[in-house]
Amino acid sequence: KDMRNGKRVAQGDVIGYVGQTGYATGPHCHYGYRINGQQHDPLRVALPNTQPITSASKAKFKSLANNFTARLNQLRNTNLAKLD
Repeated sequence: KDMRNGKRVAQGDVIGYVGQTGYATGPHCHYGYRINGQQHDPLRVALPNTQPITSASKAKFKSLANNFTARLNQLRNTNLAKLD
């Protein structure tokens, strides 16, 4: 509701609400670049070089991701009862 063109956003900020119309198969986020007002293919934009994450950081991420995946799998197998 408070979003506007050119506004800076941070991780976790709500940037929009999703509805589905027409031939939409699911919600998605469009990712693109505009440089000096011109649209550019994100796969062709030259980005600055960065350093890869450390092995320790990668191992920690994998551990956390596996934990959350296990939790999600538990929820997938949960049956809910409803009292009529």
